[in-house]
Amino acid sequence: MYLIIEQHKQKLLVFGFILIGLIVLIFSNFFLTERFAETTKTQSQLRAVRQANAIIGELKRSQIVPFLLSQDPMIISGLLTDKYKKISERLASFASEIGLSELRLFDSGGNLVASSKVTFTKKVVMIDPHQLKSDNESTIFKIEQQNKESFKFSYLRPIVDRGKSIGYIVADVNLTQFEERWRSPFEAVLIADANGQVVISTEQRWKGKNISEALLLKEPKTALNRAFHLAGEYLELNTLNNFLDGQAVMRVDVSIPYNSWELSSFSSYKSVRERVNAALAIEIMIFSIIVALLFYGLNRRAQSQTIALKKESDELRALNLLLKNEVSIRKKVEQNLEVVEQSLIQSQKLAVLGEMSAAVSHELNQPLAAMKTYLAAAKLLFDRRRTQEALSSLQRIDDLIERMSVITKQLKSHARKVSDSMVKIDLREVVANSIAIMELNLKQDLITIQLNLGKTEVMVLGDPIRLEQVLINLIRNSLDAVKDEEKPVIVITLLIQENAILRISDNGNGIEDFESLFEPFYTTKDAGDGLGLGLSISSSIITDYGGRLTARNSEVKGAIFEIELPLLRDDNFSILTKDN
Repeated sequence: MYLIIEQHKQKLLVFGFILIGLIVLIFSNFFLTERFAETTKTQSQLRAVRQANAIIGELKRSQIVPFLLSQDPMIISGLLTDKYKKISERLASFASEIGLSELRLFDSGGNLVASSKVTFTKKVVMIDPHQLKSDNESTIFKIEQQNKESFKFSYLRPIVDRGKSIGYIVADVNLTQFEERWRSPFEAVLIADANGQVVISTEQRWKGKNISEALLLKEPKTALNRAFHLAGEYLELNTLNNFLDGQAVMRVDVSIPYNSWELSSFSSYKSVRERVNAALAIEIMIFSIIVALLFYGLNRRAQSQTIALKKESDELRALNLLLKNEVSIRKKVEQNLEVVEQSLIQSQKLAVLGEMSAAVSHELNQPLAAMKTYLAAAKLLFDRRRTQEALSSLQRIDDLIERMSVITKQLKSHARKVSDSMVKIDLREVVANSIAIMELNLKQDLITIQLNLGKTEVMVLGDPIRLEQVLINLIRNSLDAVKDEEKPVIVITLLIQENAILRISDNGNGIEDFESLFEPFYTTKDAGDGLGLGLSISSSIITDYGGRLTARNSEVKGAIFEIELPLLRDDNFSILTKDN
């Protein structure tokens, strides 16, 4: 009895699933047809607007050309002296660069005297020069019908010298390029002028005719299936439903106010049914697979229940054993947790000590190198009995000793994540002090320094010693970058924008690895020449002052580092101080 009830339940389940599948297919057919049809309409409208904008953009871009060329001194001089050889070359260059069909130059009598084409025949243009003079030197748009299926679109403007018309320039606009670009098996596009005459069309046989006449034309079935026709009469032109080779299409009209033109686009609905059928076929295939799997699952359900119960029991026993083992492991972990925590704390302390010792070594290296240079200079000056200059070098050594003291205090403060006192600083003074410290290195290496600091104070909030530390780091990196250059140059520029920007650029080989540039201990120098901490520390200092340090390669050659700091204004100035 139980088996009979189960069989009835299975039959009802299969029947219900098939019924649901049929309902879903019917609903999907209506829903997808409406949705894809609406999507096709929207795409057709957007495409027509883009096509109209493309025509307007091309006309506007070309309209300015005759005006600019009418002011060209070479063209005016050629018309006055009857020398046109170089003018033709100039017109050819302009036409190629701008993308015009042709540029033509006419004298005051209407004779063609120069053209962007290599070979041309002089002839009289079909326009009255007196009409141009009375047009107040404005640019005129012309449409010339060459033959039944060919139009030329031109902008024409007189060339005036001292109030007298000496010729005119004609720019032929290449609008036929859009015909090839828009040609499609399932779409036709035409543009009619203010009189309703088709001047641009993807169907050549429509050009030169009225829109109504053009749409009434029919082609044999053996021709390309692009003709708009039906076995019977055409529908009214003001309706949305027309036909493309017997297939439903939609007509979209877009006005082109630039020349009172109108663009008409005819898009086929043929793809809608194809897309709907494809979606329905996928749904049917999915339902078929599901039904097959359902039958297979029902047939094996009874057998799998027994196997599943046995497997579940085995899994429960295995799980109990696993839980026992995990409890034992957790107890051991808890017993060793305190020892691990103490070891971790000790490791962190050792890591901090190592990082601080490396930072101290790097930051004191620069003042020590400068002190060595000043001591050598002082000894040489004493030997030459130039006592005053030697005392000046000794004073600089004293200043560097004071600086080393400040640096060690700063490194200690940095390790504790505490900021130093910040005061009002002129960035120009920071640059001047940094250059003074690096003066001997710059002279020794014959480095050319270009300073563009301006005459206006650039005030920021910060510690002058730390900012000098950053700038010296960047200058030293630039010195290393240009050491192999024949004419090494370092340029320091100070800009005032929304923030203060201090830019250091060189003509070295540039930066290769931007990802690791500001990471600690990353360096491209040889072993012993650097620890790779300069840029990392410099970036941290600038970030502490609310700014940022960035780097990039120059478009010409070399690297560019930029320090960006908030400008200090009188209404928000304050001195920020924290304990060291």
